[in-house]
Amino acid sequence: MGRLGGALLAVGYAVTDVRQDLNRIASVSGRSDLAIQVQPNMVFIDDPHLGQTRMTLAPSSAFTLQQIGEVGSLASRTVQGTILLADVPPHLDAIEAKAKRTPLLMAMVGGAMVSGAITVIFASPWWAVVVSAVLGLLIGALLSRVSPAWQTNGMVAFALALAVTLLIWTAATVIGVHDLPTFALCGPLVILVPGMLVTNAVLEISGGDPISGGGRLVSGLLVWAMLAAGILVGVHLVGGRISANSLILNTGTFESQHSLGLWASIPPVWARWIAVFFIAAGFALSYLSTVRMFLAMTLTLYFSYAVLNLVEPAVGSVIAGGISAALTLFISRIAIGVGASWPSIVLFRPAFYMLVPGSLGLVTVLSVASQTAPPNASLSVLAAVISLTIGIQVGAMTAQITQPLIARIKNRQKK
Repeated sequence: MGRLGGALLAVGYAVTDVRQDLNRIASVSGRSDLAIQVQPNMVFIDDPHLGQTRMTLAPSSAFTLQQIGEVGSLASRTVQGTILLADVPPHLDAIEAKAKRTPLLMAMVGGAMVSGAITVIFASPWWAVVVSAVLGLLIGALLSRVSPAWQTNGMVAFALALAVTLLIWTAATVIGVHDLPTFALCGPLVILVPGMLVTNAVLEISGGDPISGGGRLVSGLLVWAMLAAGILVGVHLVGGRISANSLILNTGTFESQHSLGLWASIPPVWARWIAVFFIAAGFALSYLSTVRMFLAMTLTLYFSYAVLNLVEPAVGSVIAGGISAALTLFISRIAIGVGASWPSIVLFRPAFYMLVPGSLGLVTVLSVASQTAPPNASLSVLAAVISLTIGIQVGAMTAQITQPLIARIKNRQKK
């Protein structure tokens, strides 16, 4: 049970969800007397019969999407009682034996796809999209060679943000650009933006796990701060300045930028729908997804993006993110009950790239640091995090209520 909990933590489940699953497994296995405590990287299980407490560390190795799906499915089947707890270790051994590093070329192409596509969705000019894709190649290659712990290291975040800023300034100097949206800086750094970490933190705090949630929140805010610091140092070194949501460079003029024509224009709305496909494709390449899993992720992303665009004009972007998260998580969890092969964490995770307020938070930190932030900018980020968290909780609770009904209907059909 400890190993299964550690594996769930390693693939990205929130502490609250892991604890709930382990308590259900203990109940199904006739061991509801076990006392279970979960922290972000370890599981404690106290056995009153033995008078001992077992501590199990979460594995530190990176997992592919296929492995993430298999871990989630294993936990789900153990909760349902279709797999006995005694049979879990061999399954985990088989899953962990599949661990392998993403080939360098796939990691580079995947990083370029995600980086460029996110820059398109953030409505940055075409030249920034191309530069972001090139930088995504480099960052994808780097992150594929380091452990997951280094990917959330503050100094790594600072160094990469500084490097990205200097490289974008170099490109702007060459082509004569004067200003660009600060969101353009987020494309290459989107993998480092701790949106999922912060959202999981809020989920854990609201779910009664203030210690783990508070620790994750501090860790996420630290990475945010280091990313912002790297960008600000880079901007200072090149003699630029940040004004609201724009980065003003000392390169080129408005006239030279305007002369770029198409390259200085913002991608049309239809291009953003194509970009959604590239996010899914880049994510699939970076995490060694199967073709079927890639298709399922693509459909999930398009559903999420469609809901976001449909409801945003009526309720605003903050609430729209929460509604999209709720419906996307609900659909992805219900899909398991009708025969889908992968748990919702696999299908829902790429949606964080579009729904998560991490990039919004980074831009807000930059504008606050430059004293050009609009009123209540920080509250907008907090509201986005809370909206997304509430949406996830609503989606999870609704699915939990609905899944038994679907199971009964399927059983009746079999009879």
